[in-house]
Amino acid sequence: MNADEVDAQIATLEATIEWLRELKRVAVAPPVSPAQLVDHLSMPNDLIKAAAAAALARRAKPTIGAWCRKNAIDGENGFAIKLGARWYVLKSRLLKHLGDPRAI
Repeated sequence: MNADEVDAQIATLEATIEWLRELKRVAVAPPVSPAQLVDHLSMPNDLIKAAAAAALARRAKPTIGAWCRKNAIDGENGFAIKLGARWYVLKSRLLKHLGDPRAI
């Protein structure tokens, strides 16, 4: 493993830690159902901030905010989840919504 690969692994771990801290912050009074949170605990790297989703989709942040409000996760539908005051997006579902061939 070279230095760039180690740096990439560190970045992934830091993103996961940040995600877990956000979950801990809202654990006292979760704004979504516990089932929705549990469904996505196994894939923290798929959960990205709305700003990152805007960059990925090549759309403005207000557009992604509107999409999040219209596409909240409901079972197999939707791609956005609100934690506290912030929207997060499941990258795989957003790519599917966009019709991107990278969608899994």
